[in-house]
Amino acid sequence: MGESGNNSSLKRLNKMTTVAQNEQAIKILRKYGIEPNIGFIMFEPDSNLEEIRINFEFLQRNNLLQNPAITANVLYHNQIVLRGTAAYHKLLQSERLVVNSPSAYEGTPNFSNPDVESLAVLMRSITNHVFIKMADVWSGKTKETYDILQKATKLT
Repeated sequence: MGESGNNSSLKRLNKMTTVAQNEQAIKILRKYGIEPNIGFIMFEPDSNLEEIRINFEFLQRNNLLQNPAITANVLYHNQIVLRGTAAYHKLLQSERLVVNSPSAYEGTPNFSNPDVESLAVLMRSITNHVFIKMADVWSGKTKETYDILQKATKLT
């Protein structure tokens, strides 16, 4: 299944799938009692705010924001640009890729849209806070409160 809720991002990411196909795959999985745990790229280097909104609506429409741990992950996750891929070479040539060491297998892309970059930074901060606060619950060290899902639903 693709990692975006909009076709323009799926094309840029070379996912060779469409939003409609992804939604159909989700329906088929659920029909057979399988709840998908999807990989999702909310922020990719060339996305714009409209595409971010479309991604969010895709997640909502397909009921993919019901599990707090998954919700925190999909609402932030940016594209990981791996060495050797076309995206890596393209971003490196355009000087939009930060590579921390010559032996690194991935780089961190700079966003083409400063508003998207600001939103990505904000969402990373929020989701990191959620991960830190929930670490003991998600690791099983602390029992979940009875109303955690209701509280999480209010956040989304």
